[in-house]
Amino acid sequence: MKDSDYKKIDIVNMKNETVVTSTDFSLVDNRIILRGHDFPLIPRNSAVRVIGYMKDGILPMEGTVTLSIAKQLNIDVIAFDEKNERRSYLKVRTEAKAIVRKAFTGCKSRKCFTVNESIKLRDISLGGLCFFSDRTFLVKQRLCIDLHEIKEDLIVKVLILRKQKERGGSGFRYRYGCKFVSLDNIAQTYICEYVFKMELENYQRIVDKES
Repeated sequence: MKDSDYKKIDIVNMKNETVVTSTDFSLVDNRIILRGHDFPLIPRNSAVRVIGYMKDGILPMEGTVTLSIAKQLNIDVIAFDEKNERRSYLKVRTEAKAIVRKAFTGCKSRKCFTVNESIKLRDISLGGLCFFSDRTFLVKQRLCIDLHEIKEDLIVKVLILRKQKERGGSGFRYRYGCKFVSLDNIAQTYICEYVFKMELENYQRIVDKES
């Protein structure tokens, strides 16, 4: 592991709750040293999940706490998972609400009009999203969508690839499949974090249901 490989590191407890986030850290062999302020105190030898956010993906790890004070947290990494490449990151189901702020008149036109239509997401990945709406949009139309439930003021541009009438129980008339257009690194990081969070939550629901 090298410090320069990572942009941020999260520590997730066994309840899938993010308890520590830090961009100030150092890596020594298999030990991660996180620095910050007002860190929660975690009992020594507690098992935790470590999420390393890299430029090209996410690396999940498992570790144990060796030091926990308000300004520093040391984790010994005991296992590495496979890195999830951003280009192939799995989409996750979600029911997050969003708002279509603007719609463009064509896939290349810069003319747009205000919409401010509430929608419900069906799934999301770093490649794009699928949403339900009562509004009629067109295939190859571009939209500006406010993903406020994922991150406040996170607005992304999408291109509609698919449209179909919704016959399920969503309560909406249409389902739209879209890809992201010109997603910057900051938006990628927020969406990447949300995808991973939802993946953990969805997995936990399956485990709870089976047990």
